[in-house]
Amino acid sequence: SRPKWVKKAPNIRVGQIVLVKEENRATTNWPLGRILEVTRGKDDLVRVVRVRMMDGERTRPISKICPLPIEEDPPAAAGK
Repeated sequence: SRPKWVKKAPNIRVGQIVLVKEENRATTNWPLGRILEVTRGKDDLVRVVRVRMMDGERTRPISKICPLPIEEDPPAAAGK
């Protein structure tokens, strides 16, 4: 038997930049947003997030967002 989710991904954090999936738009046109609030389930995993976007705030399940691989605090440049 091979379970579907074999690797654990880190939880979504407040302040993280994400793409918000929208069914009626092409992937290249998904809007950017910043996580304002996270709601955890009984298992302490993030299940729902509140996202601030240019046109207001929305509440979305984590299955409808794509976290961007951006480091919030980049390491200091070597040699400076």
